[in-house]
Amino acid sequence: MLAIWVIFDHPTDYPVGYIARKFLVSVDGDHATQCTIRSSDLTDLRRSLLHRGLMRLPRDFADEPQILENWF
Repeated sequence: MLAIWVIFDHPTDYPVGYIARKFLVSVDGDHATQCTIRSSDLTDLRRSLLHRGLMRLPRDFADEPQILENWF
């Protein structure tokens, strides 16, 4: 199983800032978890993921518009 954090830009359930949501990816597909990190500052959110030892992946052209990037 692979854990991926997805950063969303002002999603409808957190319209005041940015939120990183942890997803678990397996052969059965991806599943959102209850783990989130919220911030009004994108740089602070990225720093938090970087301090967890994660690496950034740019967004895919097929991602929904509010998805900024992924971290694993």
